[in-house]
Amino acid sequence: MNIDLLKQLRELTNAPLKDCKDALTESNGDLTRAQEILREKWALHAAKKADRETNEGVVRFKKSGNGKILWIKIVCETDFVAKNDTFQQIVEDAINILDTSTNDVNSINELDSSIFEKIDKLIKDNIVKLGESIKCVDTYVKKADGTVYNHPGDKIASAIFFKTTNTQADSIAKDICLQIAAMNPEYLSVEQVPVEKINELKAKFMEEMAWSGKPQEIINNIIQGKLNKELSEYVLTEQSYIRDEAKKVKEIIPQDIELISFVRFAI
Repeated sequence: MNIDLLKQLRELTNAPLKDCKDALTESNGDLTRAQEILREKWALHAAKKADRETNEGVVRFKKSGNGKILWIKIVCETDFVAKNDTFQQIVEDAINILDTSTNDVNSINELDSSIFEKIDKLIKDNIVKLGESIKCVDTYVKKADGTVYNHPGDKIASAIFFKTTNTQADSIAKDICLQIAAMNPEYLSVEQVPVEKINELKAKFMEEMAWSGKPQEIINNIIQGKLNKELSEYVLTEQSYIRDEAKKVKEIIPQDIELISFVRFAI
């Protein structure tokens, strides 16, 4: 056994020493073929692990240098592996591959097949090292001005998109990202809430007040108050600001910053 070849294969693949020895023996010392043998073995391991439950993992946003917001969700079986340096490097490498996308991507189903295959290969090449089922289950790419936030632990991530000439916008946007991560709103503003949902809520509150015996004007005011309270739960700009609950989020946004949309992802 050529010790130098063994060391080289080990450095190239980070595979267990025994697997490297077996691959070099099977390939008759051909380094390239030995790497292929290891990949084939890892692919087999990956297939065997594919049906295992994957309830842990990482969600992570990254703002690329070419004006894109990138996000990826890679899952595994245990939090122990999710925190492993090798797994963390897989996530970073996968995001860099995702950065080659030339189109906006709203889900993994929209991802170009060649990019998905590269990410999939990256993961399969590392499964045997980590000993768990690992999958890339979702991706997101948007070419737009925005700010991202990754909550410590990589279980929640958020991004806000906006238009502005305000040079301090990024600082404000980071606070809004934190709000999104913590409070999980469904809509950006009241205007984005579907009319059907508004009418449904009004009907619900009207039914609650039907036998109150109060004058209609008072009932209408009560219903509007209930509606406002309900909307403040899941409309971002109507929520109480987490850094100062005396204010609504819309009150801390300068007039020269126009919020366009937001996204939030979690494990």
